[in-house]
Amino acid sequence: MRLIKFALKAFLLASFFVPLFLDIGPVGVATWTGPFIGLLYIKLAELSIYPSKANRTKFYKWGSVLESIQIGKWEASGLTFILWMYFSTLVNDYYYKYPSRDGLLFVYSLSILFAIYVRKSWGKMFKTETIVWLSIAMIVVQSFISMLQFATSSTIGFPAKYFGSSGGTDLLKNDGAVRVIGTLDSSPTILGRAISVFLPFVAIYPAYDFFSLKSKLIKAVVMSAGFVTILMTQSRSAAIVVGSVVVLWLLQRSRAGLKMLVRPRTSWSKIYFVYSLVGILGVGVLTLQKAGGISYIEKAVSSTLYRFDNLALLGNRYQLMKGALLFFWENPVIGNGYLSTMYLAEQTDIFIVPSWRSFLRVHNAYLQFLAEGGIVAFMSYLYFTLYPLYRMWNSEILDSKTGIAFFTSISMIVVLTLTSTAYDRYSLSPLYMILLGGAMGETDFISSVKPSNSIDE
Repeated sequence: MRLIKFALKAFLLASFFVPLFLDIGPVGVATWTGPFIGLLYIKLAELSIYPSKANRTKFYKWGSVLESIQIGKWEASGLTFILWMYFSTLVNDYYYKYPSRDGLLFVYSLSILFAIYVRKSWGKMFKTETIVWLSIAMIVVQSFISMLQFATSSTIGFPAKYFGSSGGTDLLKNDGAVRVIGTLDSSPTILGRAISVFLPFVAIYPAYDFFSLKSKLIKAVVMSAGFVTILMTQSRSAAIVVGSVVVLWLLQRSRAGLKMLVRPRTSWSKIYFVYSLVGILGVGVLTLQKAGGISYIEKAVSSTLYRFDNLALLGNRYQLMKGALLFFWENPVIGNGYLSTMYLAEQTDIFIVPSWRSFLRVHNAYLQFLAEGGIVAFMSYLYFTLYPLYRMWNSEILDSKTGIAFFTSISMIVVLTLTSTAYDRYSLSPLYMILLGGAMGETDFISSVKPSNSIDE
């Protein structure tokens, strides 16, 4: 059984790099859902969901089921959100029924269960080291594929190009600069967001040898690759959250640097690190210059700034938020069903520029689920996503580098879910949820409270 669990875990983590999706009617299948369902089945068996004959009578009592599964408030909020979204989806008629609606809802529901599973399995199946190495691998792989896509101006390395129909299109271009997508999805924004939320964990690599020269070089190279990849996606939201974190970090370091002026300290390892980093950056700049990368970076920066200046698009975001609130008031309790906010402009009194973009849905997770699932789904989703931040803030986890990494990453996720529609994509949602579940699990560990006993949280 141990070998099977290890194989399923390895398959699960590897599948995050190849997020394919297949809609088969009422359910959807993503590459990561198969191994997760296998792990979930094993976990339920370990929690005695399938009891012996001697205990079967007791098992059928609802209290015994809760005692076996150990459902706390956080888990209950996630389960409530899933059930209510299904209920709202089933009872509503749709202005436009998205073809893969049911399959996408199924996969997103599994991603929420995945967050709960990660918390319950923290310290055994999943640890902070798992997140750190996943972060490093994700950034290295995506950076490499993105460089190939930039060099060839094609979707080379994108899995759907070889196994589906959505990868055959050209890369998006903005002001002559291509926007890379890596292996995750057809939208550059998804790649930028995935890299963003993993960067804090690269910053703490490795926790057991934090000050060694080797770890500093690896960390510097991987983080630089992550920054460059975000730049190549031209994702505004990723640029904002990463830029904000970097500014806060620089302010903190500046404050520490002022203290160091009073008592300056240095060492040979620090000198070697500076020389090595300068050498690596120098080689990187020369390579980019030979490959035409410098001119691309100039275009990418100007294109991203241009996207910030596009007031019509920003006005659309405001109009969509207004439309979501209007849509919510039409059915405030039950909601209007999952993905009912598609073609929101045609269902409410809002104005979108240009008019052909009327298919857009609201670019905000909380307003989306307020309109689609009503007040019940909204409150459940709000608790499920914000409670980890509240719990970390009120625990001792922020005294550690691991805790700061989790808090920074979850804060990024919350901000990013306020600005786009990518949060429920089959390619991005499991990455968000492994971090949410990990934050809860690590807080359990730091607080010396095991997840299986934390019924009230």
